[in-house]
Amino acid sequence: MSELRERVIVEDYGLIGIAETWATELVNDAELSIEGYNMFRKDRGTRGGGLILYVQHNIKARVNEELSNSEFAESLWCDIEVDHQRALIGLCYRCPTSTIENDDKLLSVMEKAVLKIAPQHILIMGDFNFPEIDYASERVAGRDTEPPAKFFTKTQELCLIQHVNDVTRIRQNQTPAKLDYIFTDEENLIEMISYEVPLGKSDHVVLTWKLMLATSAIPSNQMKYNYHKGDYCSIQSSLQTIQWKDRWRGLTVNEMWMDFKELLREVVDLHIPLKKECKKRNTDYPSGRRGRSGKDVRHGSNIVSTVQEETLKNISSLGMK
Repeated sequence: MSELRERVIVEDYGLIGIAETWATELVNDAELSIEGYNMFRKDRGTRGGGLILYVQHNIKARVNEELSNSEFAESLWCDIEVDHQRALIGLCYRCPTSTIENDDKLLSVMEKAVLKIAPQHILIMGDFNFPEIDYASERVAGRDTEPPAKFFTKTQELCLIQHVNDVTRIRQNQTPAKLDYIFTDEENLIEMISYEVPLGKSDHVVLTWKLMLATSAIPSNQMKYNYHKGDYCSIQSSLQTIQWKDRWRGLTVNEMWMDFKELLREVVDLHIPLKKECKKRNTDYPSGRRGRSGKDVRHGSNIVSTVQEETLKNISSLGMK
């Protein structure tokens, strides 16, 4: 805790999220408090778990009770306002031994946050423990009915963008894994993610990022395919029925290539659905935020995000696992 306090003094973060605090009713607020911050705390009540959000005094903030009191217990949600820009911040922890029922509750609260609450901006972060998911390639190991695939599909349906592209947990004699995620509903809301050395004895890296809140936004007209839901068997069948020698007899190499591209575009349009366009493209950025993520092992805590307000309305975020 002392190392965290020292870093906060130097970096002057505005919002700090901690998961896996392992705090119980025997740990009083004074032991966890940070000077200059309001603390929103949610203990698991049993061994392990626990969440804390620290919000700097100069930032308007309140706990979103509707989401924080959802059936998925390991989540804490806070509405913040900076420079007339409002954002919903969600902090989640999904333990590696989570049940299917608990996983479904996580999907439910995320869906409710995006669709029912419908905030101006949204950022969801935490330790989700899904090493089977590779967002960069949009691939998931395992069956479509298993929790990793269901989680990936839900985030795609909600048009959430996952910004962490490198491993976040490194432990000796174990395969490095990407367990910590940062989701937003806007492509340009996160910038400059960097991966820093862990705090203390943590085996999770410290993530730093810049969160940009825009005063104006225009919808993107760019169409994107949802390749994860493509019917590739039908595409293969369509291409196999074509008599290529007859179709391309007498054509030059360039003419064959142009014909193949047009044909491929047609079958893709037919068998791969488009993604629902719900991301806004930012054009003006008066407010910025930087964030971090890592792990304080001594307290078993995950710090997932912080926010700081400066002269130019820059906001820094700190996240630790």
